[in-house]
Amino acid sequence: ETYYWRIRSDRTGESTFSSYRAFVVPIPVPSTPTSLSVPARVNSGVAFTVSWNPVSGATFYQLYENNVKVYSDSSRIFQRQLPVGNYDYKVRACNSSGCSTFTSIKRTVVEQPLGTAVLFSPDNNGTVTNGIPCFSWSETTGAQSYTVQVSSDTNFNQYSKRWVLNDVVGTTQCWNTSFRANPTAGSTPTQLPPETYYWRIRSDRTGESTFSSYRAFVVPKIGSVSWSKTQFHVGETVQVEGLLTTVSYCLSDGATPISFNNTQQIIFYKTTSGNSNWRCFNNSNQEVQQFSSNLTVNKLSAPMNLGER
Repeated sequence: ETYYWRIRSDRTGESTFSSYRAFVVPIPVPSTPTSLSVPARVNSGVAFTVSWNPVSGATFYQLYENNVKVYSDSSRIFQRQLPVGNYDYKVRACNSSGCSTFTSIKRTVVEQPLGTAVLFSPDNNGTVTNGIPCFSWSETTGAQSYTVQVSSDTNFNQYSKRWVLNDVVGTTQCWNTSFRANPTAGSTPTQLPPETYYWRIRSDRTGESTFSSYRAFVVPKIGSVSWSKTQFHVGETVQVEGLLTTVSYCLSDGATPISFNNTQQIIFYKTTSGNSNWRCFNNSNQEVQQFSSNLTVNKLSAPMNLGER
C-alpha cells in the first residue's frame, strides 16, 4: 500500500508541520500457479481448454505457448483450436509487483482425426474353403495398431460366437489360434467350421478407436451327399440327401444352375456322365456347401414299335 508521512516541530504553545512525503510498501509477488491442465492429445479442428488454479494476490496471468505469450488477462481459462503439431504450455501469475516463476511445461499433441479402415479381403459374401481366412484392409490415418474381430452374427456382442485379435501391426492378418475366443465361442479352432461369419477392423490409438463396416464370408461344408440313384434318364427326378437346409441351388462344373426349390430334388435335362464337382449356395448367393458326385444320366429309351408286340 502507499503511505504518507510528515513531521510536526513543537515548543511551548507553538508547533509547525513539515511538508509530507509518500512511501510504498509493495504487495508480494504472487506464487506460481498450480495444476496447469491441458489435454495430452486432441484432434485437429477440435477446441480444447487450458486452465490453472487461482493464486492469491494475482491480478492477471500470462500464458505462453511454445515460448510465445498468447494470453495475458485475469481469467484462468483459455481455449485453443490448432492444426496438427506439438504445443508446450506454461503460465505465471502477475500483479503490480511482478510475476511469479513459470509452471512446469505441459504438452498437447494435436493429431489428425483417427480414420476408419476400408475392408479389402475376403470379398463380401466370399468363400473361404479351407476355413483359414486371410484379412486385409486399408491403412488408417493416425492408427497405432488394429484389432480384428470375427463374429457369428452382425452384433459382435457377448451372445455371438466372437474371436478377437488385438495389437495387429500392419494391414494383413490370417486366421490363427492367437485369436481370443469369448465364452460363447468357447475356443479358437485351427480352421473355422462351416458357417457364415462376419468380420470388421477396429483402428486403435491411445484413448481412441474407430470401427470399420463389416463384411461376411462363408466357410462351406465340404463332403459327400447321397443320391437316390446314380444312373437315371433325362427328365427323371432324383432325390439328394445330405445337403444343408440352407441350400437354394447348386452349380456343377458345367455351370448349369439346378434349383432345388427347398425340395432337395434334381431333374437333369441333358445327358452327362462321370464325376462332377458341385458348389451350393443359399438365398443370399453365399456358397455354403461343396461336394463331388459320379453320376450317369442317359437318354430316354426309344419308344417301342407297336408292330413288334
